[in-house]
Amino acid sequence: MLSRWRDVEGALAMFSDFHRRMSQLFAEIEGVYDGVAPPISQPSGPPINLHDAGETLVMRVQVPGMVAEDIHIHGNQEMVTIRGERRDERPANFNSHRRERGSIQFSRSFTLPCRVDLERTNAMVKDGLLTVRLTKDTEAMPRQIMVKR
Repeated sequence: MLSRWRDVEGALAMFSDFHRRMSQLFAEIEGVYDGVAPPISQPSGPPINLHDAGETLVMRVQVPGMVAEDIHIHGNQEMVTIRGERRDERPANFNSHRRERGSIQFSRSFTLPCRVDLERTNAMVKDGLLTVRLTKDTEAMPRQIMVKR
């Protein structure tokens, strides 16, 4: 016995989703997305957030398992480079049954949106989060402009 199929929109949506996923899969294999450049790859290093907090730029970097001695920050008035290394330290005669966390090294450089005063910049690491406060250069800070009558 034949019955009428009424969920045509659901079936079309399912096939459309299948087509999109298959196109995405083949595009990743070929490295081309519908003739457009592939999306930006993930950075080779920890995720970083940078935001403007008025007189400072605040950079937060996830650095799990690292301490202050593992992190090096260099910069000038317009660029900052953060380097870090976490070593895999195991006791002597230690046998691993599973290792998902190993040593890592990273280096990331950023062009800053304004000039900063490196003399008044500070950084601290706590609970796996590095916070860098970059004080803006006095010339880069916003100023109030008085309106005359």
